[in-house]
Amino acid sequence: MPRITVEQAIFADPLSTTLLLTGADALNLWPGGAETRKDLSGVATAAGVDRRLEVLPPRRAAAAFVTAFVVRGGAHDDTRGEMRLAYAPQGTLATLTLDGVEPGLADAARGFLANLAEHSERRSVAA
Repeated sequence: MPRITVEQAIFADPLSTTLLLTGADALNLWPGGAETRKDLSGVATAAGVDRRLEVLPPRRAAAAFVTAFVVRGGAHDDTRGEMRLAYAPQGTLATLTLDGVEPGLADAARGFLANLAEHSERRSVAA
């Protein structure tokens, strides 16, 4: 299956950035994300214009934090993926990999990482 991978440098530490992925903030950062909710299993969802995003709670890996994603809707039933937030010399390297290449998905993924970087960096400066 084809995959897309997008990366973004974030000038904030991975732990702070990971905290943004633990609830509605992550969903609001997805382009078109709105109407967020979190069910009892801890899976958060957001209904966008033509897609719905589910973000599973982050887990700690050896040198990164990892979060599973599911994008529902669009041209395919489900597009699964993974976000890795790894330590980098000046903060965090965010890598989002999604299985599938439906139209607009790569742009949405890039927009999500740009929004995540902006929000994370703004919070880092405020602290």
